[in-house]
Amino acid sequence: MSCGRHFLDLNRNRLLVAFGITFLMMLVEFAGGLISGSIALVSDAAHMLVDTLALGASALAAHWAGKEGAKKIGHYYVGEVHAALANGVILAAVAVFIIIGAVRRLINPREVQSVLMMAVAVVGFCVNLIGIFLLHEGSHKNINVRGAFWHIVSDTLSSAGVIIGGLVIYFTRWYLIDPILGFIIALMVMRGGIGLMKDAMKILWR
Repeated sequence: MSCGRHFLDLNRNRLLVAFGITFLMMLVEFAGGLISGSIALVSDAAHMLVDTLALGASALAAHWAGKEGAKKIGHYYVGEVHAALANGVILAAVAVFIIIGAVRRLINPREVQSVLMMAVAVVGFCVNLIGIFLLHEGSHKNINVRGAFWHIVSDTLSSAGVIIGGLVIYFTRWYLIDPILGFIIALMVMRGGIGLMKDAMKILWR
């Protein structure tokens, strides 16, 4: 096997592992957010959805890179571009839903189980660190992996924010921090979704 092919396979395998653990953690965070009543945790789960979609697309791109005959537009595969466009629409819709929930929570604050909120966020933070470790090397050599790598870095920061929010609630009982964090994270998700749509449409309209 050539060095180039070996590198492609290594990238694909690491992306698949990162995709798997991120997808599972997304489900855990979503369930934890519903149980604890934390809109910030649900928002972070949505942010992880961004990562999961990005990792899935990157893994497919790494797989297709070694194939012949796939339809392309310039340097991009048509299927990948359409998937990115659909993902962008879904993410923007999810972000709007979360922002509405955060605004309602700002108007009518409710108690949040801060310990459960922090516990789930800490696990998410650790999972993201694993993803960073898996993709760090490839991010220096491959632009596809680099994009996935920075998605995970951003979600690591998001999880850290949820942990800080949980600490604030635990020590001060200031529950408004939860919808404020949820609103900020939702804006990050919205930005990612709109960015995906813009990039996909630019490629399709060439």
